[in-house]
Amino acid sequence: MTSLEQQQQQQEPHQVGVDELHEELDTTPAVALDKYGLTPLHWACDRGQSVAARLLLQHGADVDAVEKRMFKRRPLHFAVLASSDATVRELLAHHADVLAVDYRGWAPIHGAAYSGDVASLAALLDAGASVTTQLTARRETALHVATSRGRAEAVRLLLKRSPGDEGLLELEDDEGSTAAQVAARGGHESIACLLGQH
Repeated sequence: MTSLEQQQQQQEPHQVGVDELHEELDTTPAVALDKYGLTPLHWACDRGQSVAARLLLQHGADVDAVEKRMFKRRPLHFAVLASSDATVRELLAHHADVLAVDYRGWAPIHGAAYSGDVASLAALLDAGASVTTQLTARRETALHVATSRGRAEAVRLLLKRSPGDEGLLELEDDEGSTAAQVAARGGHESIACLLGQH
């Protein structure tokens, strides 16, 4: 085992590479783009590296940098799809835009519903994301997305966090389907029953 490997084994897992990142940030701007139009912050969020994300933000990374490819995602989109609630919370602490949408009209709340990451979903709702007013280009709510993926815990949280909002269950996507219909069509009977009880 080399001395570098021994040193890395002794360090906390989240610390490996942080010293190197510190050194790199002294000479390379935190807003540099790679050949895909992504910043280092996009990559840190994609990998769920909250410590690296914090360091990049402290060195001037743009918390709402828009991906230059057609997808137009921001770091928060990457963090929710990586199911990294620590990274999501770090971005929210730096005032990431919870309403920002990508090329499909997906806001971060849709990504968290897709991945079933309840902790990130709760953080987004606490930061002002909306279950009923944030619709994708296909007119899907986060509830539609969670039901289509069979994410029962995410569905429960979305229902709990939208009390008294009877209209949520009636909202239809661009195919005219409610979330309950999406769940039934996807074979998620327990979720369809749960929605039917509300």
